[in-house]
Amino acid sequence: MERIEEFIEALKEKGIRIWSDNEKLRYQAAKGAMDSQTLEKIKEKKVEILEFLNNKSDIEVVFKSNQAERYEPFPLTNIQNSYVIGRNSAYELGDVTCHGYIEITYQEELDKEKLEMAWNKVIAKHDMLRAIIYENGYQRVQKDVPEVKIESYDLRTCSEDEQLLNLQNIRANYAEKQYPLGQWPMCDIVLSLWKGKSIIHFSLDMLITDFMSANLILNDLDNYYHGKAVEVKVETLYRDIVLYNQRKSMSKSKERKKAERYWQDKIRNMGTAPELIINNQKTGERETFKQLKFFIDEEGKENINEIAKELRVTASTVILTAFGEVINKWSKNSKFSINMTMLSRDKTIPGVDKVVGDFTDVNVYSMDYSSCKSFESRILENQVSLWEDLQNNAVSGIEVLRELGREKKENVMIPIVYTSTLGVSDSDNSFLSRSNISYKISQTPQVWIDCQIAEENGGVAVNWDYRTGVFLQNVIRDMFEAFERVLKRLGKKDNTVLKETDPIGLPEKTQAVRNKVNATERELPESLMAEGFVKSCVLYPNKTALITKDGEYTYAALKQYVSAVQHTLLENGLKPGDSAAVMLPKGIWQIAGVLGTLLAGGVYLPIDSKQPLQRRNDIIQDSGVKFVLTEKVEELYNQEKLTTINVNILV
Repeated sequence: MERIEEFIEALKEKGIRIWSDNEKLRYQAAKGAMDSQTLEKIKEKKVEILEFLNNKSDIEVVFKSNQAERYEPFPLTNIQNSYVIGRNSAYELGDVTCHGYIEITYQEELDKEKLEMAWNKVIAKHDMLRAIIYENGYQRVQKDVPEVKIESYDLRTCSEDEQLLNLQNIRANYAEKQYPLGQWPMCDIVLSLWKGKSIIHFSLDMLITDFMSANLILNDLDNYYHGKAVEVKVETLYRDIVLYNQRKSMSKSKERKKAERYWQDKIRNMGTAPELIINNQKTGERETFKQLKFFIDEEGKENINEIAKELRVTASTVILTAFGEVINKWSKNSKFSINMTMLSRDKTIPGVDKVVGDFTDVNVYSMDYSSCKSFESRILENQVSLWEDLQNNAVSGIEVLRELGREKKENVMIPIVYTSTLGVSDSDNSFLSRSNISYKISQTPQVWIDCQIAEENGGVAVNWDYRTGVFLQNVIRDMFEAFERVLKRLGKKDNTVLKETDPIGLPEKTQAVRNKVNATERELPESLMAEGFVKSCVLYPNKTALITKDGEYTYAALKQYVSAVQHTLLENGLKPGDSAAVMLPKGIWQIAGVLGTLLAGGVYLPIDSKQPLQRRNDIIQDSGVKFVLTEKVEELYNQEKLTTINVNILV
């Protein structure tokens, strides 16, 4: 008879997660995983399953290597599932694959056949380069695949214009290439040959790899090509790691329970996405991703590291805090969350750093700018908060997003991403940091801005990959320039920035415009308030003078209302200097009441018509007004020498 533990394990292998929730059995299944037969079995074993789940909290989940089932299907990770969903155009900001493209320039003319042999060796070594991703929530590694032929372009005899055109064509074909699900391969290597140099164009669907894996792949490719020693066999399988992580997420270990309590408490006070200024005018053109970038040289990098060291934080946290300041500057809400990309490689798993696959997770990171604090204080707070989040990473970022959505009772999407690989590279996966990267771009579904920070050529490359069509062009550039300014100040070790409560300031162009607008100091001619209106009535009778909820009024039309008030006040005995209360709601009569009183020689007193009746009567009595302009005839004021004028009956 099948043991309950074995039955639950078999469900996990199929991509079905079950758990106990207040003595109720819950399940979550990948698309197509739950058939009627399996569901019936779960119902039959419900009591035994609940008993097992409620008593297994202290069972330790152990990593197991399973070479025998290496080529059997296994479920997608939470992040992979989100990428698959993001391909669907039915979702907001969907219809995009998670894709990376990079160009690496070699100062040598590479041999196509030799590179081809090296590439096929890399494919043979790493399982996920032979993987097929299926829409129903599964992936499978193929044991053998056909030999791959590399596409190449010989540009050595081309003119500069022809070379540039060919380069643009390669980028057009591969920088945003869509790899269909259910098919292989999901990555490409292309070679372009130039006089005295070569460019390797690497295109890949990020469903099969993360940034660190791309390092491993390109490092192995370089070593195979140049005849360097390469460790051929990878003992640890990506499949085993995925299943191990899934078992951990379904467990009720002390670590898991602690993390669940932490996030349940934190989510109550977390904000959702930043409310940025976006472009609501759709052009109908397909939205793509573009990149803004700048480079922090080696000296700047060391200075930022020195600041971080003095504050006892990481350089990545310093830059994260600067990024948060920029987002806050352009955000309507001062409490918001961003997604921080994390590389969740469990160091307790033997050889995990040699495995190619997608180990990406996100930390839904909460930021609160509702109080005034120095930049330094925010850096220190961010570091503590990050440590707390990472100590409770037994709950994944995708799970946190789901719970945040339940808490806010809305579909929560966090389109702002911060990705930093500072300090995570080692000698085996730092290939990209020491390579000549001539171009790179990435795209991610349901993302507006992906801020990427990476070590490169001794310094730090800072990129924003942003989705076109979301922001007005001047807005995204202003934001990026503000980010660049504050990082350059840090790179020059300008410690004064640490004490500032607003280290971002305004973009130079915006500040210049504001200075010009606010430069109003000049000699002005003396004139009465209503004189400008009278002059405009003569000069621009047919131009719009007033816009209200009821419509637009020209100067000529407004003049008729003003004249009606003016003449009525004079007919009722208003003398120069007498005061009239204008107790009218916003609209044509309120403006006419003010101007009509002034032109009659009186002084107007504005009274909010929404105030309580007694309060209005008190103001009238204390002010000594002689006239009241109103629409509410039933609210007559029984005071001597007070004339109430109902504007609704004026002609």
